[in-house]
Amino acid sequence: MNGSAASVGGVEVAGHLSASLGTHLHLVYVDTAGAGGSRSGGVGGLRDAAGGRHVLDQVSAHMTRVGANFTATLERATSPADAVVASVEELDADLVVVSGAQRNDGGAPVLGNTIERVLDRCGATLVLVVSPNRRREPAAGRAETERMPAGVGR
Repeated sequence: MNGSAASVGGVEVAGHLSASLGTHLHLVYVDTAGAGGSRSGGVGGLRDAAGGRHVLDQVSAHMTRVGANFTATLERATSPADAVVASVEELDADLVVVSGAQRNDGGAPVLGNTIERVLDRCGATLVLVVSPNRRREPAAGRAETERMPAGVGR
């Protein structure tokens, strides 16, 4: 999780699965800035330790509210995908929940480099929570609005 709007769906799914199934949930925030990696994404555009602690505090409060049995850690790594795969292997996890926003690359849907690397390298069962990309290009000279399904907030 990185604190982005797209990560919220994955956090909610993971928390409710853990609470419903009575399983232990391990949450990971990856600080790429502290490991010499990218400083984009995450809270306020930074994937750093302070942003990570803030996100972990918010997510921990949510997990407590839904009754999930969980631990939350802050990892330093140059690649979020590498950190996720390493955690899965170290914990011998059975199920991994990842989330992101669907993007388009020349008309073809893509999920983003981090998600695609986790999908390619992770040996556990994956649940992929994909949020629609809410950034839309307006049609020639007019604003468009995106319709969300009933009951889905922005």
